[in-house]
Amino acid sequence: MRGCLLVAESGGEVVGYLYYYRCTTKKPGQLSIYSLVVAEGWRRRRIGCMLIVVLKEQGGKLIALKCVQGSAANIFYEAIGFGLVGTEKPPGRSQPRRGR
Repeated sequence: MRGCLLVAESGGEVVGYLYYYRCTTKKPGQLSIYSLVVAEGWRRRRIGCMLIVVLKEQGGKLIALKCVQGSAANIFYEAIGFGLVGTEKPPGRSQPRRGR
């Protein structure tokens, strides 16, 4: 995998970034988003959407990400066309015990 960074700037100021990996072995063509951040004063100006558009132009056949359930970020991702593929159990949590 290779890490890449897309940066959104306005007037020389960084207003957002998208950090992702390009998978080159197990799932060639997959791009995995690890972080998408937009500065607080720049939110709701389509900066995140523009970063996703540029990411799509990077040639990924599939864009994947993980997002905590209940996070406001899920609303953003759903609004721009991402869908839920599955859920994972949080790490470090044991299965509930059942007794008799």
